[in-house]
Amino acid sequence: MGHARSYISFDILRRVMSGYFNYNIIRRARQNHLWEAYMAEGKPWNAVVEDTPFGEKLVNETDPDKKAMYERMKTRIELAVTAMEAAANNGQECQEARKNLLLASKDVLADWLDVQHGSEVTDKLIFSKLSSHFEEEYESNGSIYFDVGAFSSKPDHYYAKLVPEAYGDMKALKEGEGELSISEDRMGEKRSPNDFALWKAGKPGEPLWDSPWGKGRPGWHIECSVMASSILGETLDIHTGGVDLKFPHHDNELAQAEACYENNNWVQYFVHSGHLTIEGCKMSKSLKNFISIKDALKKHSARQLRLLFLLHSWKDTLDYGTDTMTMALKYEKLVTEFYHMLKDVKRNVPGSGVAAFDKWGPEEVILNNKFTEAREEVHEAICDSIDTKRTCAIVKKLISACNIYVPEAQTRSRPNRKLLENIGDYILNIFRVEETVMPYLTVFANFREDIRKVAREEKVSSVLKVCDQLRDDVLPELGVRLEDKEGQPPVIKLADRETLLREKQEKLKQEEAKRLEKEKKKQKAEAEKAAKEAQKRIPPTDMFRRETDKYSQFDDKGMPTHDAAGKEISKSALKKLTKLYEQQEKKYNEYLQSQGERAPGDGAQ
Repeated sequence: MGHARSYISFDILRRVMSGYFNYNIIRRARQNHLWEAYMAEGKPWNAVVEDTPFGEKLVNETDPDKKAMYERMKTRIELAVTAMEAAANNGQECQEARKNLLLASKDVLADWLDVQHGSEVTDKLIFSKLSSHFEEEYESNGSIYFDVGAFSSKPDHYYAKLVPEAYGDMKALKEGEGELSISEDRMGEKRSPNDFALWKAGKPGEPLWDSPWGKGRPGWHIECSVMASSILGETLDIHTGGVDLKFPHHDNELAQAEACYENNNWVQYFVHSGHLTIEGCKMSKSLKNFISIKDALKKHSARQLRLLFLLHSWKDTLDYGTDTMTMALKYEKLVTEFYHMLKDVKRNVPGSGVAAFDKWGPEEVILNNKFTEAREEVHEAICDSIDTKRTCAIVKKLISACNIYVPEAQTRSRPNRKLLENIGDYILNIFRVEETVMPYLTVFANFREDIRKVAREEKVSSVLKVCDQLRDDVLPELGVRLEDKEGQPPVIKLADRETLLREKQEKLKQEEAKRLEKEKKKQKAEAEKAAKEAQKRIPPTDMFRRETDKYSQFDDKGMPTHDAAGKEISKSALKKLTKLYEQQEKKYNEYLQSQGERAPGDGAQ
């Protein structure tokens, strides 16, 4: 679950950047390659200016933030051009000024190059020099170590950028090396305890590869740097990971990559997600509270787990437990019910004709103002370090406003369909798949309802049974909930398959409980009936004689005369007993008559 927290949190960040801010990460990697190839061509500076399509960008751009960005780029280019012109007037070729010009124009020029030549890029392994950078020096007993001291002595480099206070933390360094760490007696292999393994000499039982220093395997830190750089090049815009990887892993990645590329900006921005705890405690196998992703998915759907992460800031500690999951489930229900309500509005309010141009009243104006405010607040929240927690709170507030508006509008006339559709489309674009599926499901549900109507009229129970099986067994497997409403069109709801199946199991459990309760009541009623029938068959003369714990003496008719202690029965008590005797006598005579027998005292001849 700790890994899932990082994966999903950063996937959410990626989706926000690509879906909301329209960044294309793969495209950027390709642009970097094309831009570097363009730099290598060595074109004259005036050709670079002519190729850079700033004029078109500035004229056509409507987004004020992007326009301001292009203006800043234009200023940097103009300064670089001025430096190039000065060098040209002096009869000099200023490589530094040309490099500054290329850097200033990189974003727009790379975009232009990608349009022109992006489809021509087929090599997935664009960069390969990092893995061989240290092959010529610093080998010790078949292992290669990164010399932290030599790196830090360079004027443009320093070690432990991310966590300077951790420099020399032997415990953290040892944990960072993991299985690659060496024993105290072999520390002499390193020039400094701070040095870390780039290549580790092989040991028996380990996977091994050939190298100039013998068989071995790469260090953990170098693996990550190589994989990232082979795709993204000498500089990465964003590098992600858990906060526990800051030191030494990410600091080691930075050091070795910047030593290789001789720069001090291998990563522009590091993004570290917060820790994950379980019921307030650090997740650990030793604490017996370790939860795998597979185990978590047995209890909750993938969408519910994503909501859990969305409802918390990606950079803060997240506690996975009953309370936080309950919060995620409630939020999921809120959003799901909102879209169910929206679907009902779409079915009941025409999308064309007069209804499509309903006049706005004060209520619609108020709701639209809340919609406008919500969009502005969401944009502000997303721009503020992609604050999904605040974004979810804003969306919840907007949904609540819609939930208040719709019932009130229904009492007046009808809700404004277009306004609600705009809000619905804005809140969850991922639900747009319903717009494609729902028309077909609506036709299907109405056809099924017609079949059920005919089956009821013709009293064809087998057809009704098949329709019920379709609703209860088949559609939930496809993530569709179909609710039959007496005298109304059926209600269709798209939901998570696992949720529907859990609902089905819960429904079956409730039905079984009802069946058992009904069976229990039936058995009790049958037992009471049998007891009454058995009571009828008892002759009144034997009625009290059986109760020896209450009575000790009886008269000729079987009426008690003395209680169990030998005390004579009082007149008031005898009166009550006589009444019971007469009732039993009546029941017994009725029983004999039902059996065709003559009741005692019957004088018939």
